[in-house]
Amino acid sequence: MGILHFPKIAADGLVFYFDGKTPKSYTSPNTYLDDLINKRRLSVFRGSVTYSDNALVFANSANDFYAATAMTCSYNPMYLNKPNTSAFVTFYNTADAASSTATYFRQTPFSFGTDSATGGWQFEKFAGSTILYFRHHHDQSGIYGTEYGMGNISLNTWYQAGYVNNGKDTILYLNGVEVNRYDSAGFTLTAPTTTAFLTIGAAGNVDIIYGFVGKVAQAMFYQKALSAGEVKQNYNFVRRRYNI
Repeated sequence: MGILHFPKIAADGLVFYFDGKTPKSYTSPNTYLDDLINKRRLSVFRGSVTYSDNALVFANSANDFYAATAMTCSYNPMYLNKPNTSAFVTFYNTADAASSTATYFRQTPFSFGTDSATGGWQFEKFAGSTILYFRHHHDQSGIYGTEYGMGNISLNTWYQAGYVNNGKDTILYLNGVEVNRYDSAGFTLTAPTTTAFLTIGAAGNVDIIYGFVGKVAQAMFYQKALSAGEVKQNYNFVRRRYNI
């Protein structure tokens, strides 16, 4: 069924899909977001998230720790970062993290998990840096996780970032190209007994932190390790749309 609805992106294994250019995925500002795969109404927005230029727009301050705007929804914990999963996000960064004065400023366009103490992952950009990172919270002992660099990114530019966990390695992609990988065979997370959370525009679930400043046009999550060809297929789909 997914192939019928989404012929231009890799549909096999897709379990969550938000697409800013698809009207059915969004109702109106500050209300609800819909998962296009499960036809599921997700959570209400936090703060004044707006919708413009076929994307969610987040207006968090570059000097705030807690996110003022974000979209967080509860999700089945079976989709937590395990072997044979993949995730991708298309985003447009409008805050200069490199010049932020906040000690803890990080921007997180997309994250999944429960919180820092129970594992998960997030794409993020740190204060004082132009590098995009993938942070893997690889256990449930409260360790904050490890950051893996994905390359330099510029302001006011569209990017697609993604990871593929094939059960042995986690492969990181930026604009359809592999930019890093690490051995994640020992990093399998134990799914929580309660509901997990998917967050667009920030990280966390209770304390929603590291607010993103910019736009998120697409987010997708797979219960499958995408092939390099499928990654390129997804990138080509958004590249034409957003002139990446």
